Amino acid sequence: MRKQSASSTAASGNRNRIGRIAILLVAGLVVIGWLFFTNTPPSYTLDGQGFVVLTCPVPTVREEILRTDGNVTLSRIVYSSGDQDVFALLAAPGKPNNAIVLVPGAGVRKEAHAQRAMAYARAGIATLVLDTRGNGGETPGPGSQIQEDYQKFRNGVWPVWYRTGCDIIGARSYLEGKFHTNIYAMGESNGGRVAVFAVASDPHFTGYIGVSTAGFDRYGHTVGGDAGVFIKSMDPDRLIHRISPRPVWILHAPADTFIPIADGIRLYENAGEPREFINFSGTHGINDTVDAWVIRTFGL
Repeated sequence: MRKQSASSTAASGNRNRIGRIAILLVAGLVVIGWLFFTNTPPSYTLDGQGFVVLTCPVPTVREEILRTDGNVTLSRIVYSSGDQDVFALLAAPGKPNNAIVLVPGAGVRKEAHAQRAMAYARAGIATLVLDTRGNGGETPGPGSQIQEDYQKFRNGVWPVWYRTGCDIIGARSYLEGKFHTNIYAMGESNGGRVAVFAVASDPHFTGYIGVSTAGFDRYGHTVGGDAGVFIKSMDPDRLIHRISPRPVWILHAPADTFIPIADGIRLYENAGEPREFINFSGTHGINDTVDAWVIRTFGL
């Protein structure tokens, strides 16, 4: 072991069925050792199949209330994630129906999703928007660049991709302890890629929602040596089947010119059941159509 670190034809009844399946699966899910929380320094290993086993720190959280709107509170969250503090925004009602960890796309700061998070919260969905490493916000550090991350991997240093996985998992742990409800990871564009990694590593997530995202088309299988091992360890196309039997939703716009819809369909086809592919009107990223679907599917 290496140490260290397409249109949617489903009716609303299918969405309800997936949601019911998710609740039953989480209630009976057996944790099989993909993820450990610890007060010792975090670490990672690769198992015999080349999948990452994360040891993530228990997050110590500080919450500062920014404003209150009726029964919804918007807070600034700061929590430890092994090597540094990570920042987030949390919009939440008093008793949410579900909760979402929202991972923005590359270069998108958490504040860009503040009003969206408030709208979700008013619909009964507690929403934590992660301030992702390298996005230019409060959370310091570079983003995940594959070449630089590979050099870290070769040198036994934590790749940023793996660190971000623990950031997402720490957010899930905090929401679960605070609200005791179903927790979904929702990722946009590149945020959707690393969110697959986190959910595949952490069986406590209820399910995964990917918007305008895709995998690496199993590129690591064409590369030899440690580089191939590393790329395969983070490729959503290879990892997404490990989310099953928890549900997966992939949302993609046919007019997306940044990540073609064919790439989103491939990610969907690599997922296990239950799964659903949803076309939406727009181009790239979360928009009002996606928001309406989220509120309809996970809200009160």
